[in-house]
Amino acid sequence: MLKKKINFKKRKQNIAKNYLNLFGLELQSDIVTRTQRGIDKNGKQFRAYKQSTIKKKGSSIVNLQDTFRMLKSVSFKPITGGIRFYLSGSRNKGLTNNDVAYYNKKNKREFLGFTKKETTELKKELTKIYKGQLINK
Repeated sequence: MLKKKINFKKRKQNIAKNYLNLFGLELQSDIVTRTQRGIDKNGKQFRAYKQSTIKKKGSSIVNLQDTFRMLKSVSFKPITGGIRFYLSGSRNKGLTNNDVAYYNKKNKREFLGFTKKETTELKKELTKIYKGQLINK
């Protein structure tokens, strides 16, 4: 199963689930929006389709939303010290959304995740929120 985990274990703090849910929703939206624009997790344009795929699809735009099933399946779960993003659901012919995402990853179209810079910024922001919770207790 293709998973991307943002790990905040270095902080070893238990960030309240409601904050993680808010961050998760925002980040989930960011992943979907970025993917719809044809941008991968590293901020680069997705690798182009082969000519045979363009002919079959009738479009050369790579945005991984042919049926929108995969992007609708992007989910997250607050975990101790962080957020885990994953894909749920299945597709036709016994394939899962994870199978399709793995195929895209192998073809240089990885969308589930964040750059190192984004992850560092998220860690800093969550640490600020957690410190604020400690002060207000």
